[in-house]
Amino acid sequence: MCGIFGVWNRDGQPVDLVKMQSAVSDLYHRGPDDEGYLMVNSGTAKIQPYAGRDTIPNLNLPFLETALGQPYDLALGFRRLSILDLSRTGHQPMANQDGSRWIVFNGEIYNYIEVREELINLGCTFHSNSDTEVILAAYDHWGPECLNHFNGMWAFAIWDVRQKTLFCARDRFGIKPFYYICQGSTFAFASEIKALLKFTSARANLSLLVDYLVIGALDYDPAETLFDAVYSLPAGHWMLVGLDNHPPVSRPYWNLEQYLGQASSPLSDEKASNQLLELLESSIALRLRSDVPVGSSLSGGLDSSSIVCLVNQRLRQANGGSNSIQHVVSAIYENPIVDERSWIKTVVDQTGVQAHYVFPSADGLAADLEGMIWNHDLPTGGSSSFAQWCVCREAQNQGLTVMLDGQGSDEIFGGYESSVAFYAAGLLEKGYIIPALRELRGWQQRNEFSLKHTMVQTLQKTRIWNKINGFRRNHLINKKFPDYLHPNLRNVSLPKTTTYLVNNLPPGKNHLSAALLRLMAVTSLPAILRRLDRNSMAFSVETRVPYLDYRLVEFAFQLSEHEKVQKGWTKYILRNSVEGIVPDAIRWRRDKKGFPTPEAEWYHDPAVFNIFKEILFSDSSRKRGWLDLDVVKESMTAFEQGKPSLSPGLLWRWVDCELWARIFSVS
Repeated sequence: MCGIFGVWNRDGQPVDLVKMQSAVSDLYHRGPDDEGYLMVNSGTAKIQPYAGRDTIPNLNLPFLETALGQPYDLALGFRRLSILDLSRTGHQPMANQDGSRWIVFNGEIYNYIEVREELINLGCTFHSNSDTEVILAAYDHWGPECLNHFNGMWAFAIWDVRQKTLFCARDRFGIKPFYYICQGSTFAFASEIKALLKFTSARANLSLLVDYLVIGALDYDPAETLFDAVYSLPAGHWMLVGLDNHPPVSRPYWNLEQYLGQASSPLSDEKASNQLLELLESSIALRLRSDVPVGSSLSGGLDSSSIVCLVNQRLRQANGGSNSIQHVVSAIYENPIVDERSWIKTVVDQTGVQAHYVFPSADGLAADLEGMIWNHDLPTGGSSSFAQWCVCREAQNQGLTVMLDGQGSDEIFGGYESSVAFYAAGLLEKGYIIPALRELRGWQQRNEFSLKHTMVQTLQKTRIWNKINGFRRNHLINKKFPDYLHPNLRNVSLPKTTTYLVNNLPPGKNHLSAALLRLMAVTSLPAILRRLDRNSMAFSVETRVPYLDYRLVEFAFQLSEHEKVQKGWTKYILRNSVEGIVPDAIRWRRDKKGFPTPEAEWYHDPAVFNIFKEILFSDSSRKRGWLDLDVVKESMTAFEQGKPSLSPGLLWRWVDCELWARIFSVS
């Protein structure tokens, strides 16, 4: 896990070394263990690796300062968090056997041992035990096709000395970030946007800004960011950058939609559950490969509890029945509405893990708010980010360099409550009235909903409702903006958000499957993974997500919808798969809360509320002109008095955007 950076002046102009080194320094938290540089003259093919202040000893490299005045037009920079092969042979930038290709790589290839063996059988030789060298050898042998051999998370760039090209790639789900700019002849990329701001101005993408302020959408466009000139390489894509000054074009190498409902034959519930368990166990086994301590996040829900229990089972088997202590970190609260400690205790008592607890608070939020947004580069999306931030900091305090996390399960197995409504709506439209009513009855009983609530939720997921509501939403959003937006922003259109929200049921797709595809690619997972990466890397912690093993995801999307939602229960197949492994009280929980925080309580706390007021009513906020501060003041006064006129989520978005703009001097 690392921070990577690169800049290429394709017109041959020398790279600004001061800016380049400053950009890499901004990524220190992503890799405090090592530092490295590669300087290239693409015209003469002169190449020289250099050291920085934190480069590991005994590499005998000249320091970067000695490159001043040299005509290098391409530079690669690297910060390393050592996870696999802690020796000097894992240093980057790394060259292939003949020095014709160089790589900077962020992430982990979990199946690198298996790919390495395959390449050895094909005649390749290796000089390290790192997964980085495996990537280089695989690219030498297979070219871009190598990406389909990898199981892991990655963002990397390979400089081809002979072809004078940069090959850039990102993992299937976008777990690891890859941002870039392309302005004139200059192409630059980085793990975090702040590093690129040394080479471009910080201007807001007003269309996405309004998206976020109005409905909280920040990651719906796979290629654009909230910074106008900064782009993201979409998940599951690669791109080739050459000497021409044309913007690079990304190309997909993996598409989840092709697996939708493609199972060769229906599986019985038992066989499907057993196959899922085998895949999850295999995924966890791969993600336990590490040369540093590995822990787990534990929230008390089904997803994280399943991982903790399966890891515990594996550790016992590996140690002949004795318990090799697993460490877990959990966030708990004094507020019983959001506190999960009783469920966490159920798992801790069964497994005997060593539990560590953090207590996110209003005072902590006030103290960490600015630092958290700086690390995120973007608005954080909600106070749950702060809870995750606290968990990652405690992992660092406990010496846990790698953490397993349960993100992704809801998106692939239909874990959100809306999944039942989507499934029932699909059944209704197909004429399966009795099965649909059976699902709704189970859902109603499980959650103690009213009959009216379940029916309204289901009807809202039908295509007819979406067509009617889509027209209404198009009209309201595009013609009548919320009054808290400053007039400067009321003329900004919302084509991307409107398209994604209204066209949420593609023709020919089953309702639930279409909804899950949308969650995976657009409305849920991209934001979740971005926040997870920033929160963990802020504390030099690598987070691994076993549910996003591509084999497991492909299997899940080939299943029928009935195997995911059944009898009104979400994630039905996962609940069955971990029978006898996860406590029944956890498997059949009726009140899983997600990852909530007592946000309304926090925001009313004077320590937080006064900071919010200072941010929103500062001179810089008035000059920026994004919010109508008279409307904001009236709403906040009512909020302070306890009136339900302002939701905590909207208040957070106001503050989120203004503080982000202040920190990065966004215009």
